[in-house]
Amino acid sequence: MASSTPDPSAELGSGPDDRPGSTQQGSPDSDPGEPFVRVLAEDIGALANDALNYFDAEIAFQKTRARLAGNRLVTAIALGIVALVLVLLAAVGLTIGLLIALIPVVTAWGATAIVVAILLLLAWLCVRGAQRAMGSIKRAFAKDDASPEDNANA
Repeated sequence: MASSTPDPSAELGSGPDDRPGSTQQGSPDSDPGEPFVRVLAEDIGALANDALNYFDAEIAFQKTRARLAGNRLVTAIALGIVALVLVLLAAVGLTIGLLIALIPVVTAWGATAIVVAILLLLAWLCVRGAQRAMGSIKRAFAKDDASPEDNANA
């Protein structure tokens, strides 16, 4: 495989075009109309080619990155759903366990009423927390320019 990097052991200035003077095209001693060996257009073309190569490599990298993120997102969602199902099963088990534990202390109807009341209280607390969170979001996107700290101090 050929290497595109120069050989560090090679002597600098050993080629005829490496030494300034009459042997180099475009030197001060040569005809002013004579073109350079490496014209500016070639350098700009090489730069444009390098930019396109870099752009293509960056696009390929970002596509790979997006695919990886998509795969990880699907995995995270699937595991989150499994965790939610397990939490719900645990909550059902806890509810049944509370009912079984309370039946000897109070009647079956009393145990059911206590467990349902506790579950409704927890649901109400969750709804209140969600309302506060939504209110905070609404205040953050309010049309006035005052910050929430300014509104609290007013």
